[in-house]
This record gives sequence, structure tokens and C-alpha cells, in this order.
Amino acid sequence: MVMKQPILHTTQLTIGYSHGKTNTIVQSNVNLSIDSGKLVALIGKNGIGKSTFLKTITGILPAISGEVFLQNQ
Repeated sequence: MVMKQPILHTTQLTIGYSHGKTNTIVQSNVNLSIDSGKLVALIGKNGIGKSTFLKTITGILPAISGEVFLQNQ
């Protein structure tokens, strides 16, 4: 059996915004693994960080801490 590598995964990801030396944390310790070929939905109430998460994993916003891997890079 061949082990599939996740197409996207995060380790100990903390997302939010930096204002000078101050960080506004939206979510912390996000550990996620998404396999290739899977359909994924990101749902939730307004203002809980969905857009901030998407901007962080795509590199638009820098992560406050942690790592994002796309195809293991």
C-alpha cells in the first residue's frame, strides 16, 4: 500500500495580524492535513478567521508562528 503525502498541511500554525510589536491572534495551534483529491469546505460564523486562515496558507499574510507546507515544501 502506497502512503499518500498530504497536498497541504500545517503544524502548530498561529494566524492573525501584526501591528508593530503587537500581535492580534485569531487562532493558534492549527494542525491540518488535506490529502490530494479530497473536497474540503471551510465554514463558520462571520469574523472567526476563515479569510485570515486562507490568506495565511496562501502566503498573502505571514503566519505569526508555525508552518504551512504545500506539497511538502
